[in-house]
Amino acid sequence: MLNRIKLAIFLLIIPGIYHSCEKPKQHPLPNVEVDIILNLNNAENTALKIVGGSKIIEGGINGIIIYRTDLYNFKAFEITCPHNPDENCKVETNGGYATCPCCESVYFLYDGSVSQGSVSAWPLKSYQTDYSEPSLWIHN
Repeated sequence: MLNRIKLAIFLLIIPGIYHSCEKPKQHPLPNVEVDIILNLNNAENTALKIVGGSKIIEGGINGIIIYRTDLYNFKAFEITCPHNPDENCKVETNGGYATCPCCESVYFLYDGSVSQGSVSAWPLKSYQTDYSEPSLWIHN
């Protein structure tokens, strides 16, 4: 009888411990409305005319990185590092990467994923992009 009670307690406790170790399913950065249109013919957007070009613009929580992945596609990511959102750290771009100066996590701008060996468990928060020459629409 005592063994059954121990087994029942064990079976009740283990799932709670297991679920408390899982990361939350929702991205740690809050959702904010983004609805921006860039004209790529404007001189201020010259960096986005070449594949691999990037630019940081106002919008989102603290700013948005725009990255051109190929002739017809762009990616847009929040510059706030998702590792410790309360610290309000902003990633910095360097070629096809973004690095957080606070936690030193490295993110790939091609898809926002976190580099192996980084402390962040989350990718950069992404925004949708739609491109129709010469306009680039960043939205959610």
